[in-house]
Amino acid sequence: MTVGRSFLNFFDKTDSEDFGYCQSSDTWHIRETDKNATLTSLTIQKKRAQFIGFDPNLTKSFGCLTTLRSTHFKDKECDGIAFVTLDQKERLLLVELKSKFDTQTLSSAIQQMCFSFLKMHAMLSLCEDYSLDVIAIDFCTATKCAKDPDAQTKIDFFVSQAVESEEQREFGHFFRNLFFKGKVCIRIEKLFQIMGILLPLHNDLKKKEITVYLQRTQTFDDTQASFDYLS
Repeated sequence: MTVGRSFLNFFDKTDSEDFGYCQSSDTWHIRETDKNATLTSLTIQKKRAQFIGFDPNLTKSFGCLTTLRSTHFKDKECDGIAFVTLDQKERLLLVELKSKFDTQTLSSAIQQMCFSFLKMHAMLSLCEDYSLDVIAIDFCTATKCAKDPDAQTKIDFFVSQAVESEEQREFGHFFRNLFFKGKVCIRIEKLFQIMGILLPLHNDLKKKEITVYLQRTQTFDDTQASFDYLS
């Protein structure tokens, strides 16, 4: 049994429109819920992939686990979560859309996915066949590209300054690699440190390596983005 199917069997009320539940092949569509957003949707593409997707409601309103009992465990959620099965291997993909392209906005997006993942991990730990060792974890932030060359230059300068700063060096290296390579493989412990999330994580969580992806629109005026997953 796949972890996604086990999750649906345990949390059997989640396969409904209330949680944005959908099953699809090759593509998965995520829509931004903020009515003021200028980036409104993202299409994830991967041939032969099977998606079981959900919207933000899947991990929304977990105050009983988070803010009511913790100062540092924030009750934040991302725009979409999907179980992805490809070539008999399973992955958990978390997605957040942002209409602004800068390090502060991207940091916020990654933090949202971090907290959503922790809530998903809490639920999945109850489910048959779930193990961090057998499922890959991926984050994807989709954002507008820089408005113009000057805006891109300002971002590049900020990152280069951070790399030169002893205090912000790891932050700068992370975003420099994300901007130029489009993805960063990193252990959860290190990612949480860079994002300023101060939680004493279980050792199995600390050492889990995940991949963080960045997908930008082709032009600043685009309202939709497309991401070739695992390409």
